[in-house]
Amino acid sequence: MAVTLRDVARLAGVSPGAVSQVLNGKPHRISPETCEQIRQAAAQLRYVPNQNAVTLVTGQSQAMGVVIPDIRNLFFAELVSGVEAVALEAGWNIVITSSSDKSALALANFRTLAARDVGAILLVPASDADETLAMEYRQAIRDYGRPVVQVDRIIPDLGVSLTAIHQRRGAKLAMEHLLDLGHRRVACVLGPTNTCAPRLSGVQEACAQRGIALRERDLYPGAYTMESGYAVADAILEGDYTAVFCFNDMMAYGFYKRCRERGISIPHDLSVMGFDGVLFSDYLEKPLSTVWQPARQLGVEAARQAFRELECPEEAGKCTLLEPQLQIRESTVPPAAGAVCQET
Repeated sequence: MAVTLRDVARLAGVSPGAVSQVLNGKPHRISPETCEQIRQAAAQLRYVPNQNAVTLVTGQSQAMGVVIPDIRNLFFAELVSGVEAVALEAGWNIVITSSSDKSALALANFRTLAARDVGAILLVPASDADETLAMEYRQAIRDYGRPVVQVDRIIPDLGVSLTAIHQRRGAKLAMEHLLDLGHRRVACVLGPTNTCAPRLSGVQEACAQRGIALRERDLYPGAYTMESGYAVADAILEGDYTAVFCFNDMMAYGFYKRCRERGISIPHDLSVMGFDGVLFSDYLEKPLSTVWQPARQLGVEAARQAFRELECPEEAGKCTLLEPQLQIRESTVPPAAGAVCQET
């Protein structure tokens, strides 16, 4: 038989109401000693709260919903691990949905989580969001009426808190590193248009400050996937570049694979720069120079913001930007003698 709240109350020598107040985090005037007695009894009996009952009492489940674009992307896996750590510490669960980076599915996932009465939702928008979908999001957020925190990616004017990383500054650090090494002809593998704009802005700023021309033909389309990095590699390798800046590590992995197939040596023939700093980047044959984004901390801060808003709704609307860090490894070196191209 499942352990009930009454069983915990009997062992602790208190009323079931007192147990409910303490274990469900409701306001009470119970002494700290009695609270500890109740928690010890619950632990001894391995009591697990009935989530349906909690929902009936509190009007919301003790679960936090998370909408991410791609569950295969290691960056989002790290982000979710941070959310989970904060949620578990508070005695909450998390419910994860993946949108395959499609806004229509991301919005549907948001509405599904709202219908399940989760206590808060962390939203990483898909890359193809437009103004029409933004209007639908705004309505869905109003209908939901509970804390929503936008994470990593930005849909303007949603009227919710934002927790993100300073993308422009990170990309500028990466490009400055390549320019400092002596590279003057750098190919950039972009991400989806709606999400890579701050990174491209950082690259453009670094080039402008050094008087370096960044040409339209130096920009190659990508989709933040290994497949897209692999697909664009041949076109880049036919050019006269000495370095490549992939706008995320996953695309750099795909680019590495195609270089290996073609006998291109990294970094002897071509330096490669990534962005994200996910776990495997340090385990490649030539560890990848990259911009580390504190993805796990991003999830931690977003979850904490949601809990703050649950306690105090006036906390909504906050913007938190975390700082990226340059990680220089073996994939970037000065260009080989005579390989620096002249500007045209």
